[in-house]
Amino acid sequence: ILVPATGVYSFYLNSNDGSNLYIGEQLLVDNDGSHGAQEKWGSVALVKGFHRIQVNYFQMGGKKELKLSWKKPNGNKEEIPAQAFYH
Repeated sequence: ILVPATGVYSFYLNSNDGSNLYIGEQLLVDNDGSHGAQEKWGSVALVKGFHRIQVNYFQMGGKKELKLSWKKPNGNKEEIPAQAFYH
């Protein structure tokens, strides 16, 4: 993911069922387990530039939901735009 500025970022992971988010090797958001849609979040200080992220997700049945959002320093919560992701 491309981080546009140095600062503290909050990442929000909403899922039905389990999910988790890693930034680099650090588990930042643990939203694991069998459950209805719920959102959990975590914050981390990041420097401007590229950072490795990984989202794990599983679905047990019923409704399906997976949404990843962020709040940039001095910004509002928003879905992470597609142009922020690189491969």
